[in-house]
Amino acid sequence: MLQIMSNSGKFGNQILILEIWKSNFESKKKIQFGGLSSDQEIANYFAVYHKLNCSPNSEEKNEEFKALYLENKQKYANTFFFPNFSITTVMLEMAISKIKKGSTPGLDDICIEHLNLAHPSVCAILKSIFNIFIGMKEVPRDFGIGIVTPIPKFKGNKYNVTPDDFRGVTINSIISKKFKLCILPSLNNLTTSNRPFGFKKSSSCLHAINLLKNTSNHFIKKGRTVNLGFVDIRKAFDKVSYWGILTLMQNKFINPMLIEILAYWFELNSARVKWKDCLSNIILLSSGVKQGGILSPLFFQSL
Repeated sequence: MLQIMSNSGKFGNQILILEIWKSNFESKKKIQFGGLSSDQEIANYFAVYHKLNCSPNSEEKNEEFKALYLENKQKYANTFFFPNFSITTVMLEMAISKIKKGSTPGLDDICIEHLNLAHPSVCAILKSIFNIFIGMKEVPRDFGIGIVTPIPKFKGNKYNVTPDDFRGVTINSIISKKFKLCILPSLNNLTTSNRPFGFKKSSSCLHAINLLKNTSNHFIKKGRTVNLGFVDIRKAFDKVSYWGILTLMQNKFINPMLIEILAYWFELNSARVKWKDCLSNIILLSSGVKQGGILSPLFFQSL
């Protein structure tokens, strides 16, 4: 997170975060944050702001999605045939291989190296535990807790800051990431549009810029005027409706076992904001997909 860890397995992604923080905050002049005096107050203030962001834009529309999901739930499970879903050892080993070395651990301090270097029996035990989760259609409460790290959007020194000057990136436990990677292939019916360039493998902003440049040049060479319109969706990830995602999965014929476990998981969604060495109180989140989450890009682009 925002502190230097003594365990070498915890470095990895934190190095970049530390460099950003050093470039912005290591100066003789102390950062001012709305008159707040302590790091603990700032962490809790961020948490309140984050909870407000992770709430539906329209409570009425959110309740409509919820009612539709609950209405379809029983009918959906009984109308179509779905095979029983279970996690295999091969699926688990593939999930472990997809998590990069040095990935930041969650609140439990379990690193990916603990699993990579563990006895093979650990993989078999985890497989059995994951299948128990699926059978119960529940996950541990800790799976729902993420550590939100505020990353500065600005460059250079800035001394009077607000929460809007930061972007929150969520760190989840490695075990929960493995579980999501195991169920990810079974969500392949959630197709995304070919138009967006973000959050896709082998795609980036450079591809979008190149398309814009080539399209503009095409019309300019023909002597035509090119008018561009840009739309910025504020807090897009934070405002995604849980019930909208679940209803979409029903429409895409996703296995109801997975839908129900994800529904339970959404209701556990919570966070603690970390500012320097301080953790905020736990806050419950009523909407949104976590930036940095395994399934978040898929859910966001499918809507």
